[in-house]
Amino acid sequence: MERGEGNKSLRGKPCAACKQQRKKCEEDCVFAPYFLAESQQRFAMLPHVYGTSNVGNILKELDVSQREEAMKTLAYQAEAHVRDPVHGCMGFIYNLEEKLEKRKMDVQRAKLELAKYISPEKISEFMQNEAQHNQP
Repeated sequence: MERGEGNKSLRGKPCAACKQQRKKCEEDCVFAPYFLAESQQRFAMLPHVYGTSNVGNILKELDVSQREEAMKTLAYQAEAHVRDPVHGCMGFIYNLEEKLEKRKMDVQRAKLELAKYISPEKISEFMQNEAQHNQP
């Protein structure tokens, strides 16, 4: 996430939140360190999904060390919600899980196909080697 110094971005412009709200970026602006003027597109979805005052309240309640990660997370979730209003970021996760399961099945089918051409001893040796590589 982009971080600014004080109430303004590195070029002296108001932060993306203040710019979108058409207000002066005050010295104690809670958004300024996380949404520089150049990151207006990233901030634009947050008010649509959560509301600007709610995001500000979340920021104020968090410890300063947690704010940057929270803003990254909220921005990601807001973008996911805009893309998929029903499932949000969980839709993306479900999609990845489905792809992973499909790939696992593809690997299993490939192993069965290979078994037709390789002797049982070689298959056993291969499986032992694979098990050793997959251990943490």
